[in-house]
Amino acid sequence: QQFPHHPLAFQARLALGQHFYTRGEYDRTLNALQSVLDDEPPTEIAAKALYWMGAAALEQGRTAQALDYYQQVTDDYLYTETAPLAIYATAFIHVQQDDYDAAVEAFELLTARYPESPYARNIGLALAEVYYELGDYERVIEEVEKRLPRLDEEARERATFLQAEAYNQLRDSDNAILYYQRFTEQDPDSPYYRRALYGLAWNYYFEGVYEWAADRFAQVHAGHRDDLAMEGQYYEAVNRKLNGKPGVAAEQFGTVADRWPDGRLADRAVFEQGLTLYELRQWEKAHGAFSRLVDEYADSDLLGEALRLRGYTNIALNDFDTALEDFDRAVALDAAPPELKQEVLFQKAWLLYRTGAYDEAAEAFQDIHEETPGSPKASDARFWAAESRYQDGRLDAAEDGFEAYLEDHPTGRYVEAAHYALAWVYFRQNRYQEAISAFRTFLDDYRGADDAVPYRSDAMLRLADSHYALKQYPQAIEAYQQVGLSGGDYAQYQVGQAFYNAGDAFEAISAFRELLEAYPDSNWREEAQYTLAYLYFLNQDYDQAIASYQELIEAYPRDPLAAKAQYGIGDAHFNAGNLDAAIEAYSAVLERYPDSPFVSDAASSIQYALIGLDDADRAEALIADFAERNPNSRVVDELRFRRAEVLYQGGQSQQALTAFQDYLATANAPELRADAQYYVGVIQAEQDQPEASIEALQRAASASAGTHRADAAQRLGRLYLDQQQYEAALRTYRRLEQLSDDPARTAQAMYGQGIALVELGRPQEAEDLLTASLQDQSEDDAPPATLLGLARVYQSTGRPADAMRLYRDIANRSDDEAGAEALYRLGELLVDREEYEVAVSQLSRMPTLFSGFSEWVARSFLLQARAFRQLGQPGEAGRLYDRVVEQFPGTPYADTAEQEKARL
Repeated sequence: QQFPHHPLAFQARLALGQHFYTRGEYDRTLNALQSVLDDEPPTEIAAKALYWMGAAALEQGRTAQALDYYQQVTDDYLYTETAPLAIYATAFIHVQQDDYDAAVEAFELLTARYPESPYARNIGLALAEVYYELGDYERVIEEVEKRLPRLDEEARERATFLQAEAYNQLRDSDNAILYYQRFTEQDPDSPYYRRALYGLAWNYYFEGVYEWAADRFAQVHAGHRDDLAMEGQYYEAVNRKLNGKPGVAAEQFGTVADRWPDGRLADRAVFEQGLTLYELRQWEKAHGAFSRLVDEYADSDLLGEALRLRGYTNIALNDFDTALEDFDRAVALDAAPPELKQEVLFQKAWLLYRTGAYDEAAEAFQDIHEETPGSPKASDARFWAAESRYQDGRLDAAEDGFEAYLEDHPTGRYVEAAHYALAWVYFRQNRYQEAISAFRTFLDDYRGADDAVPYRSDAMLRLADSHYALKQYPQAIEAYQQVGLSGGDYAQYQVGQAFYNAGDAFEAISAFRELLEAYPDSNWREEAQYTLAYLYFLNQDYDQAIASYQELIEAYPRDPLAAKAQYGIGDAHFNAGNLDAAIEAYSAVLERYPDSPFVSDAASSIQYALIGLDDADRAEALIADFAERNPNSRVVDELRFRRAEVLYQGGQSQQALTAFQDYLATANAPELRADAQYYVGVIQAEQDQPEASIEALQRAASASAGTHRADAAQRLGRLYLDQQQYEAALRTYRRLEQLSDDPARTAQAMYGQGIALVELGRPQEAEDLLTASLQDQSEDDAPPATLLGLARVYQSTGRPADAMRLYRDIANRSDDEAGAEALYRLGELLVDREEYEVAVSQLSRMPTLFSGFSEWVARSFLLQARAFRQLGQPGEAGRLYDRVVEQFPGTPYADTAEQEKARL
C-alpha cells in the first residue's frame, strides 16, 4: 500500500494471496491475486497468480473455474516456469474426475512441451496409470520402461506391479507370470504380494494349469478375511472344480458364503455349490444349497435359475409335486418357459437319463410313448427309450428300440440319429461287418438339413474304423481318405496306422510325414513322430530312426514320448552294434527322465550292452560315476538293481545273488528292495536252501511296494506246502489273494488256501471257500486252478468220482500248470483204483500236452513206471526210470528213479 510502484510490490501482493490461501481464506486469496493481474504484472508473476487462483477455486469445489485459470496459464504464459506446473495440476484434476482421455492429453502436452521440466521428469507413474485406466496396456508398458531409471525404490516396485497388470490385461501370460513372480518369490510383507499372487493365479487359470491357479488363490485368502480373500476363496473353488476335484470345490464354495454372507460373491458361491453338487448327483445336498439361495438371497439375479435347478433336484428326489411348484416360480421369473409344466413327464425321464439312471429313464420314456401315443413327445420318447438302453449297455434292447422307432416313425425328428445310433450298436458289439452296412445306410440317407445329427464325418470315421478293426486295411484307408479335411489329423493318423499294419512301411512313412506337415499342432503329432522313427527302426534304417527320435525329443522335450524316444535311440544304436553309443543314449534316459517308466528298461539295457562289450568292471564304474554325480537320485538304486537282475537273467545266479545281497545292504527304494528280496529267495530256492529262501520271500511278500510281491507270495505258499507248514501256507495264500489283480493268480491263491485247509483237517471249510469263489460261474468259465483245488477237496473227502470228473475236465481244457497237475492227479486216482492201463493211457499224454512243466512230466513217468510194475511189465517200467534219469539228472526225481529201478 505504501510503495505501490516499487518493483517488489507485485511479489508482495502475490505473497499476500498465498498467505491467505494457506489460512484457507480462499475469497481473500482470489481478491488479492486478481489485484495482481489488474495492474499488468510481469509474465512470471501473472502466471503464478493465475496458478494460485486455480488452487483456491479448486479448494472451493469450483473445478471448472480452476481448470480455466490453469488453461489461461497454459495458453497465455507459455514460456513461464509456472506453465508446466499448471499443466501438471490440470492432468491430476482430470485423473480425479476419471476423465482419463483429458488427463493423457495434459500429461502428453507436459512431456512434449517441457521435457526438461522437473514436473515432466517427476510425472513418475502417473501417465502409465492413466494409460492403464484407458485400457492402453501396451503404452503402459512403454511408459513404465521409459520412467523406470528415474524412479525411487518404492515407485519401482509399483511400476513392476503395473507392468504385471498390463501384461495380464494383454493376456501375455508368460510376461505376466514373470513380473508377478518378482513379488511372490520375495517379500511376503510387500503391499503388492497378495495382489501379485492373485494375478499369478489368474494367469495360471488362463494357461489351463488349474491346480497351480487354485494353490495361488489359496495363498491369497490364507489368514485373511478381506474382500480380496473372499475372491481368492471363491476362485480357488472354481479352479479346484476345473482341476477335477468337484467335492473339494463344493465345500469351498460353501465356505465363501459362510465367511462372507453379505459379500458380492455370496449368492454366486451358493449357486455354484448347488450346481457342483448337482453335477456330482448329490441331490439332497444340491437341494439344500439351492434352497439356501432361494431363502437367503431372494434379490439375487440367480434366483430363477436356482428355482429351476431345485426343481430338477426335486425330480431326482422323486418329489415331483414340489418340482412343479419350483418350475411355476421359475416360469414367473422368466427362468423357464411356460410350456415346462406340460413337459414335466418328459423331463422326469430326461433327467433320469441325464443323471445316468438309464434303466429307469428307458422305462419312463417307454411309458410316455405308450400312454400318450398322439402327443408331440411320443415319437421322441421312443427314440430316447432306445438311447437310454444304449447308454445302459443293453445293446440288444437298444437295437430293437431303434429298429422299432425307424419302422413306426419314418419321418420322425430322430430318424437320422436312430440310423446312426443303430450303426453304433453294431460297432460297440464288434459286429463290424453289420456296422459297415449300417454306417453306409446312414451316410446314403443323410440329408444334412437337421443340426440335431451333425455326424457325417464321425460316421465316415467309424466306417473306416470298422474296416480297420476287420483288418481290411485298403478299405479303411479309402474310407479315411474320403473323410478328407473334416476327418482332420485323426483320419490322417489312422491312414498311417493302416498302412503300417498292412506292412506298407513306405506309405505309412509318407502318411505320418504328411500328418506332421499338414497338422503341426495335432494331438497325434508326438505319436506320429514316434511311429515314424519306429518304422525306420523296424526297417533297420537306424541312422534315420535316431534322427527322427531326436527330432521328437527336440520338438517336444516335455512329452512322455520324449523319454521313450530317447530309449529308442539307445535301441537303435544297440541293434546297429554301436554299444558305447547305446550306453550313452540309455544313460541319457536316466539323466534327463529319472521319473519316466523307461528308467528300469534303460538301466537293464545298459547292463546288457556292457555284457555285450564283456566289460563287467565298467558296469561298476558307470554306477559309481552316476552315483557321484547324482548322490540323491533313485536311479542309482535302479542301476544297481538292474545289474543284479541282468546277471540272474543271464544265468549267472551266484553272481546275481551276491549282487542282490550287496544291493540290499545299502539300497533305500522300498519297491526295489522288495523285488531284490524276491530274487534272493528264488535263487536260494534254486540252490536248495528252503529256510533262507522262505525268509527272503517273506520279506518280499509282506513289503508295502514292489512288482514281485504277488510272485513272492505264490512261491512262498508253494514252499510252505512243500515244507508241510500248512498254517503259514494258509496265511501266505490269503496274502496272495489280497495282492492279486489277476484272475489266474487269484485262482492260485484260492487253490493254495484250499490245499492248506485240507491238510489242516478242515476240508469242509476248504470246500466252502472254493465253492463261494466260483459263485455265478459255470465250470466251463471257472478258473482251472480253483477247480483243481475243489477236486483235491473231493479226493481228500472220499469223493473220487467227482474228483476224477474235475481232473479230466481241467486236463482237457487247460494248457497251464493246473492242467498238468490235474492230469497227474487223475492218473494217481486211477492207480489207487487199480485201473493201471487207463492210468498209463492218461499219463502218457503228459509230455505232449504239458512239456513245459518238467516237474509234472517227471512225476508222471514215475507214476507210469509204478503202474507198469503192477501190470507185470518191468521192462516198460525200467525204460521209464531210465528216461527220468536221462532227462532230469541231478533232481530228486532221478534219485527216486534209480532207487526204484534197483528194486525191480
